[in-house]
Amino acid sequence: MAEYDSRRGNGSMRMIVVICNLLTIVGFGLIGVIIAYLKRGEAYGTMWETHITYIIRTFWLGVLGMVIGAATSFIGIGVLILFVVGIWWLIRAVVGLLRAIDDRPILNPETWWI
Repeated sequence: MAEYDSRRGNGSMRMIVVICNLLTIVGFGLIGVIIAYLKRGEAYGTMWETHITYIIRTFWLGVLGMVIGAATSFIGIGVLILFVVGIWWLIRAVVGLLRAIDDRPILNPETWWI
């Protein structure tokens, strides 16, 4: 894993990452991912790039899970899938928020797990 200097790059990136994660936690993940896409270029080469990647992947994997859950809800398993994906999405957003607050990178931003 590469070492990152959290002070390198735009000083406001930490606040952007915190805002994106908070938006996800309170149910406005679409706005958070749009901001993440808009700020992706500014984060390039900094520790915050891992956070932006993590936010974007969390959103799209969450959407995929929600679509699968909705499509299978008529057979009952979908309700369970929706619940599990919702909890997974919330946990990832909280982990991202806490790591941003602590000025720590996301260790593996491309993972499906935490």
